[in-house]
Amino acid sequence: MITKANQPETETGKRRKICQTFFMLPAPVDAEAFWLQLKNDGMDVSLGLVHNTLTLLTDYGFAERSRDEQTRISYFRPL
Repeated sequence: MITKANQPETETGKRRKICQTFFMLPAPVDAEAFWLQLKNDGMDVSLGLVHNTLTLLTDYGFAERSRDEQTRISYFRPL
């Protein structure tokens, strides 16, 4: 018998968890550091999924992106 607990998490479910965690952040974060934080918290997500989710949040006006030209790193901040 297959139960919900046994089913692999969908991409939508992973994105939902990424968003929930992102909106609780107190300071801007870059995608790689955020991905490492999620991995340390036990979430099984790819760096690409994290980056794409943060980009979508920016495109839809839920986040702001700033870029440090010296390090060439983009930082995301929830709005």
